[in-house]
Amino acid sequence: FKLGDATQAVLVLNRVNLPDAQDAQGVTLAGLAIPKAVPPAVLTFDTRKSTAQTQLGLDINHRINAEHSLKLMGYGGKRDVTQYQSITLGAQNAPTSAGAVVDFGRDYKGMEGRWTFKRSLANGPLLLHAGFTADRLNEQRRGFENFTASSTVNPDPLCINGTVRLFTCGVKGKLRREEDNTLQANDQYLQAQWWPSSNVSLHAGVRRSSIKLQSVDNYIVAGNLDVSGSVAYSGTTPMLSALYNLND
Repeated sequence: FKLGDATQAVLVLNRVNLPDAQDAQGVTLAGLAIPKAVPPAVLTFDTRKSTAQTQLGLDINHRINAEHSLKLMGYGGKRDVTQYQSITLGAQNAPTSAGAVVDFGRDYKGMEGRWTFKRSLANGPLLLHAGFTADRLNEQRRGFENFTASSTVNPDPLCINGTVRLFTCGVKGKLRREEDNTLQANDQYLQAQWWPSSNVSLHAGVRRSSIKLQSVDNYIVAGNLDVSGSVAYSGTTPMLSALYNLND
């Protein structure tokens, strides 16, 4: 929609909700002969995945005059995922196991600003761009066992730990993982493009990038030590190129 003769805005809103999508996993060669066949572990652990995501974004473009223009974009969203996997009870019981139920929620947001300058240089169009991007993600990640204790014997041969069959599989059990993760990225860039002739173009640019990741471990028990940590990277990337079009 327009916000005046020189300003245009685009608003985007989308929502996805996929509850309990059944995960059939893979099949053996013998299973191909059976319609709708799935591996036994699929039924034992009721493998499935639920996904929900909502995102909102706004893009504003403003023309200052014939040579200068500005662009500002911002977005934000939330994503939640729960997935039940088919991991044996013995493996799930390992001290460092995260279980077999993945459960996380992510909140993310970001923005971009860009200035564009265009004019003629030696009878060829010249474009200059300068801008920045900033993005951030916060994640709360947990893991659970894909079984609970039961007072009755389960006849399913896969829902067993050693020789013990007193379990119900395919349901969310004990907490086995809990952490808070963050990611932050920032970029600044400058780019120039010039067409000295109809079939030749020159390009130059430089980008400064930095990214930081941090994880805080909140599940610390015997045999599962604190593995919190962080890491950061940064760098500057220059670019220079020339293009020649064989066909004018």
